Amino acid sequence: DTPGSSNTATISSTSGNVILIADTMHLDGGNTAINLAAAANCIIHPQTTNRGMDIGGNDSATALGLTDAELDRITVGTLSLGDGNTGNISVTADITRTAATNVNFDNVLQGGFIATTTGSISTNGGDNVYNPSAQGMRPQKAGVDSNVGAGTFKLNSGRSLTLSITGTTVDTAYDQLNVQGNVDISGAVLALTGAPALTGGETFMIVNNDGVDPVVGTFSGLPNNSIISNFLSSGLNARITYNGSGGNDRSEEHTSELQSH
Repeated sequence: DTPGSSNTATISSTSGNVILIADTMHLDGGNTAINLAAAANCIIHPQTTNRGMDIGGNDSATALGLTDAELDRITVGTLSLGDGNTGNISVTADITRTAATNVNFDNVLQGGFIATTTGSISTNGGDNVYNPSAQGMRPQKAGVDSNVGAGTFKLNSGRSLTLSITGTTVDTAYDQLNVQGNVDISGAVLALTGAPALTGGETFMIVNNDGVDPVVGTFSGLPNNSIISNFLSSGLNARITYNGSGGNDRSEEHTSELQSH
């Protein structure tokens, strides 16, 4: 479809999935609509290997863009964005589903990241599942990254949560995964970058939910109270705990007794 054209398309099905593959798409023109069963999956990804996706934005020279208005044209139980050959996926504007929708992200093969940069995902009670490459899921947005309501935010086992830590102020100097709803990090990998100036006693709340719902599981190789030696080359050790100030969070606390000697 060409922007501004009157061409329309309607796809309706009571069974079966739909796959949309293209490097550019315009789904918000005329009466365009995709109406699928609650058990169906609508899969959208670029045609060209390693082409990125801008979730919330428009098509560009490097990315397939899908705005919230375009995604609102799709009624489906599961919306899957990206595939193994997709490049970087960035959520650049808020995506709000009008009905409960499982929203899945995948680019596991191409070495790209999946990041909430300036937008968040609201599933209206569906799950929000991430299957990134080794560059990981990067929660870079200030405030809430994912609102799943009664659903679950899940980072698949073996996939990385990649956080930058350069100081002690959340969302400014260090990244935090902030979720409203259930969180499942079972077997996920914690990948930290940065070179903060630490003196001991600093605390970083790296996974934060709404204080009511549970955080399930632990990071791979890091059970409760694990020690991370020479944390980010600071000369200090770090202890990771899974009971946070609200009893549901994941935090790392630096204490003077864990300093290297």
